[in-house]
Amino acid sequence: MTSIQSKQNVQIFERDVTMAGGYQYSNSDADISKRFSNSRTSQAIASMADFRDKRVLDLGCGDGTFTFELLDFGAKFVLGVDPATTAIKHATLQAEKAGVSDRLQFASCSVYDMGDSYGHFDIVMLRGVLHHLPDAEAALKAVSPICDEIVIVEPNGCNPVLKLIEKFSTYHIEHEEQSFMPRTINNWLLSARKTPVSTKMVNFVPLFCPPTLARLLKFLEPIVEAIPIVRLIGCGQYIVKASSIAR
Repeated sequence: MTSIQSKQNVQIFERDVTMAGGYQYSNSDADISKRFSNSRTSQAIASMADFRDKRVLDLGCGDGTFTFELLDFGAKFVLGVDPATTAIKHATLQAEKAGVSDRLQFASCSVYDMGDSYGHFDIVMLRGVLHHLPDAEAALKAVSPICDEIVIVEPNGCNPVLKLIEKFSTYHIEHEEQSFMPRTINNWLLSARKTPVSTKMVNFVPLFCPPTLARLLKFLEPIVEAIPIVRLIGCGQYIVKASSIAR
């Protein structure tokens, strides 16, 4: 077993599932900002990677909300893993209710300990996960040998507004939210023998913002995403797909 310990946010996310039946950021039913933000992220992921007939590992899957989407993207089999046992129980139950548990399964474990216990995967998905880990670089090195591609979604560390939100938002502080510079993530991937092959800056609608503001920002989003310098500091998320480096 590794000596790397989970951060406090694991217990906080467990509490969210117990109290609300899911994570605060993934439940988009009554919050238009979350609906806008999550759907834009999902669209970008689907456009960057070909999940069709692939075996996919959703690392840090949480309550499984976005793990289900990977089946919609055409994945043949998806395994979601997370150290939060309550979230995994919730996700497993949802898969059984949906009748997809033969193609969508969940397990509670740490990325630092899983090794090749679950076999090899075509794609490993890390959606908003790295910044919650005690050692993101070590996590990528641990998972790299068991996959061909890695797709990462992370908060954009170049966004100054996001940096302010991280310092003053109660949710962000409590859940230990943070953001990394894109070059930092790219360097971690290279260190794990994965080379970035495509990147995107997306999303202009922050989670939990008022509905009127969310609609305005959504209207402006295509403009922001289209202008290089504006999207670098204006977009909320950095997405990168990386492939194995030939030996």
